[in-house]
Amino acid sequence: ARVSARERACTRVCVRESARERQCTRESAREYVRERVRERVRERE
Repeated sequence: ARVSARERACTRVCVRESARERQCTRESAREYVRERVRERVRERE
């Protein structure tokens, strides 16, 4: 899944608030995937 945009936005916030970029990127990626799955499920219904 392409998470470049979301990862960049989350990374920026993470850089400002804390120095944990990797952790934030992983969390943002998971959230992005969950949202995409929900959208696909809604389309099927």
